[in-house]
Amino acid sequence: MKKTIVSLISAALLVPFLAIGGDFKPLDKPQYKLYTVCAGKIPNTSDEDLRLIAKNFEFYHGKFTTEQADAIRKINPAFKCLTYINSTYTRSEEDVRIVESKYREGLCMMLAANLQQSIDAKCTKFSVAPYVNEKRKAMNQAAIAIRASTIEGDFSSYQNDKPSTQFYVFWIRIGDELMRVNKFDAVTGEIEVTRGFSGSKPTLHNSGDKVFSPLYLGFERIKLNREDQLTMGGDKYPGFHPGGPGKFLRYVLDPCKDTYQYQADIVLQLMQKDRVDGVWLDTFNCGVFNISDCLGRAARPWDFSKNKEYAFDDFRFGQEKKITFIQNFIKEKLGKYPILVANNLNDDYEIGKGGMKLLLMPTEVKPRPLEAFCMEGGLAIQKVDKWKSRIKVLMDAAQNGLAAAPVWENAGSVSFNSEADNPLRDKAERFGYASFLLGVEKDSKTLMGTYAFYQSEGKRFVKIHPMYYYPIGFPIETVKPEAIDNYLIKDLPVYRRSFTKGLVLVNPSDKECEVKLDKSFLDPDTHQLVVTIIMPPSTGKILLTNPSGK
Repeated sequence: MKKTIVSLISAALLVPFLAIGGDFKPLDKPQYKLYTVCAGKIPNTSDEDLRLIAKNFEFYHGKFTTEQADAIRKINPAFKCLTYINSTYTRSEEDVRIVESKYREGLCMMLAANLQQSIDAKCTKFSVAPYVNEKRKAMNQAAIAIRASTIEGDFSSYQNDKPSTQFYVFWIRIGDELMRVNKFDAVTGEIEVTRGFSGSKPTLHNSGDKVFSPLYLGFERIKLNREDQLTMGGDKYPGFHPGGPGKFLRYVLDPCKDTYQYQADIVLQLMQKDRVDGVWLDTFNCGVFNISDCLGRAARPWDFSKNKEYAFDDFRFGQEKKITFIQNFIKEKLGKYPILVANNLNDDYEIGKGGMKLLLMPTEVKPRPLEAFCMEGGLAIQKVDKWKSRIKVLMDAAQNGLAAAPVWENAGSVSFNSEADNPLRDKAERFGYASFLLGVEKDSKTLMGTYAFYQSEGKRFVKIHPMYYYPIGFPIETVKPEAIDNYLIKDLPVYRRSFTKGLVLVNPSDKECEVKLDKSFLDPDTHQLVVTIIMPPSTGKILLTNPSGK
């Protein structure tokens, strides 16, 4: 363990030192805009904690009390306090009860099977066969994504601890009719249903007709240990589907159906009751993020308006409409627009692949874009190709005035695990900030996400990493995202970008590299002048211009 800690502390060993040192004056505020993720309730904050948050960040996503939020805004009136809602999935038992009773037809479904024979409007027993997807044969499995309901009635239950992944109502859709599933034999495909479920009209259906079933959050994944979180992008969550290992049943909201009022009401309540400035819209995506069938397998939602699986861009278009509805609803009720920041900007960035960049731009359906779009784990230590694709998104956003907001690790509740005050966090945060600097532009709208809180010896307190105050200045060279490798140092896997008052180096590879500089630079961590540095794997380094000018 001692050897590991030493190696992390010396993550960017500087050799050789020059005979003289140097000094610099840290900035009064971070060189580039920061925001913070504050997981969990924070019952004990000092005045200094709140002051540091107010002075160093643009906004937070967290669970502060109204008194804490008011204290932060008193110090910095421009500060924005945000609280969490899930933008694409139900979250709690109460959410399930609401959508089942008011918005059932606004929930995403998937193509699960085909009718084996024609049925009239009174038939309650029939057979279905697995749907075969010719375009995605790797996804085909013999098991049909249908389950029998485990409780009676139309709703998954109003009792405590129900609905859940063990207590639920299950239904299918054929044509425009919904049918409650009472029994299902997964081997033979024989099914017994209640017709005309949830107010739909029983009608004739033909052999071969498509059979749809609901979608849920969370195909089954593994739980990672702390070290793997920093190298593989965070915890992997269990499934919240019928029979799954999660506790709560969690449906997927169809963004092109009328569920906007449901989420707008949540935002209004939070802004009135908790006095926040808006919300953090988690898992805001274009229909590909962690969507599961009822058997815990990755699945795709169905677009009933076009009778095919959702195109990524069409799903995103629905998300745009949702943004506009929430904004206008809050403006009408409170006389001001809410601050809306979303999470899960990713490689579905370009138009044709999801077009998530459009969420940061004014469009005809959405005149007011998101205030920021978080790229969770976008600056994490990970495989080089994945890291590079995220930096290219950041570069494009910065060069086009879009408020991309990568965070160096998780942005959800598991971000609590990234707060430890130890060398492992220090290495990851340094790598993240140096990576961020490869993509920034002067006066761009991009922000970097980090964690204001640290944890040590049973205490949780706010501390700002000193590197954010280094006077690195602004980029003096910029290349287009597709030319990112122009920043590579010849014959090395190390990226270098020059700034008006220094330079940034990032080694995303698994190789240790010796970097020889063309002149001496000041290391702001040691206050020594250096001409050569050793870059261990997955490290980032900021150097400042030599005060002597040599």
